[in-house]
Amino acid sequence: MIYPGFRLSCGHSLCCSCICRLIDAEAAAPRSLLQLLREVAAVRRQVNELQQQQQQQQQQQQQQEQQQEQQQLLQQQQQGTNIFAAAAAAHNAGFLSWGAANAATAAAATAAAAHNAGFLSWGAANAATAAAAATAAAAAAATAAAAEQQRLRSLLSSSLLAAPVRCPCCRCWSRVAAENLALLQSAEEEEQHRRRRLEEQQQQQQQQQQQEQQQRRRELKRRPPGTEENSNEQQM
Repeated sequence: MIYPGFRLSCGHSLCCSCICRLIDAEAAAPRSLLQLLREVAAVRRQVNELQQQQQQQQQQQQQQEQQQEQQQLLQQQQQGTNIFAAAAAAHNAGFLSWGAANAATAAAATAAAAHNAGFLSWGAANAATAAAAATAAAAAAATAAAAEQQRLRSLLSSSLLAAPVRCPCCRCWSRVAAENLALLQSAEEEEQHRRRRLEEQQQQQQQQQQQEQQQRRRELKRRPPGTEENSNEQQM
């Protein structure tokens, strides 16, 4: 007699004797096979969710670092533009000669640099704090994902899943052990792929950070026109 309500992953139904043997095996086992399979499915979902959270944290970290650099460059550009615009306006109005305008520009630059040093450091500190928080969150997500992945591998290597079930009237049972072994190998391959992807992402992030640092250094070296002349005249 075939019982259609219980099917294997291959789609075949089990006969009554197979079901009785399965029930006996379940009763004799210290742990329920159904409970183990449900736990495996739950851990798989948890691993996927943690990996998605890890990717989101990494994206947020990159965005905050980019915003930090853009804010610094924008403040530096505004600082130089405002100083020279004020000096030119004063000269055109006839209040200052060019020599006085240059001296005023140098003094304004010194004052603005002293004022903006605290402002920039405060903004940079906030941005650095946010970046550090994003880095810590990404590291925590990676640690949690690795722990759940290890838990999944431990569950899949359980003797209850690895033990083959012999059945004289159903040849499908001989495939259970092979399917469980393939499932374990698939989990190990997924773990290897995940590690490779993580290494590639880290390399790309390092390259991107190096490029952004080089670009930021080039931007810092670019000074508004007349800065060097004003500093030379002030020294003379």
